[in-house]
Amino acid sequence: MYCANCGQELNNDARFCSKCGSKVQEGAQTERQDDKQEQSSIHCPVCNRTDKTEKISVIVSKDTHKLSGISQEWVSDKDGGFWRTVPISGKQMSELARNLTPPPQPQAISYSWLDYSGRIIALVMGFILLIVGLSDLDAFIVYVPCILICAISGILGIMAKTKHDNKEQARIDEEEPLWKSAMEVWNRLYFCYRDDIVFDPDTKSSCQPQDVRNFCYRPISQAT
Repeated sequence: MYCANCGQELNNDARFCSKCGSKVQEGAQTERQDDKQEQSSIHCPVCNRTDKTEKISVIVSKDTHKLSGISQEWVSDKDGGFWRTVPISGKQMSELARNLTPPPQPQAISYSWLDYSGRIIALVMGFILLIVGLSDLDAFIVYVPCILICAISGILGIMAKTKHDNKEQARIDEEEPLWKSAMEVWNRLYFCYRDDIVFDPDTKSSCQPQDVRNFCYRPISQAT
């Protein structure tokens, strides 16, 4: 039996939780117990046992810890040095959890900001030269080549970005369904600590932990 408040495992005759002190209701069970019972029925295809199997989504969740706080580091200078406060942020994962992370969601590759902004600046400069040239018709002929170069550069930059964005969106639209199918596979995978393998209980196929991402896409590639 498990505590409904904190998930602590309890004796069957316990009236209060030994960890949080909450009163135990008769017949109370938690999702942890349901997960444990579910996992106990999943057999490893290699050793055909259930005592060392665990869902990989559970492993990744419990072995990933957020880091936050501050730390002190020594900085040397000409006067000797001083201690500096450094903020700590990020996450820490075990090697196994790192290998079992799910396939990354497709992301669009951003267009080069410097290339795009440079072309926009050229377009603006061309417009300014056009205004200046119209105010001095004698010098307008001198400005015409610069105006054309700036205008063409800016227009080509806008066209290039639009083409890039459309291409990236088409790629995302194509890869998104494949990723969702791969995630469905990932969400049903288990790991056997005894045989150090990841397996699909539905198909009985298996792979090494470091090959999980490719394994998730494998049924899709075979189907296509």
